[in-house]
Amino acid sequence: MPGMALRKGGKKFMWDGGIYATEAEAKEKMADRLLEETPPSIGGENISDILSIDGVKYILADDSWLLIRPSGTEPVLRVYAEGRSPEMVEALMAFGEQIAENST
Repeated sequence: MPGMALRKGGKKFMWDGGIYATEAEAKEKMADRLLEETPPSIGGENISDILSIDGVKYILADDSWLLIRPSGTEPVLRVYAEGRSPEMVEALMAFGEQIAENST
């Protein structure tokens, strides 16, 4: 279940995060693969922007986002999500978990 609600500019957002084990070699190629294979949408919302600072962050049209960040010191991927509803956060985290599972 997503974490606590945050308020930004009068809007309510939910968040969640997770850590997933991966192999060091897969971790190194992760950012390139995420940028090359960007889906058009996640959870029914179009991706409106992509940031590639400290991982890959997909920003969606409704201001939800998903950050997938390989650790610099451990063989893990860190996945963080923020969305307007618990359902959006769950959809973002499910996508992040799928990426993590396919990275090993």
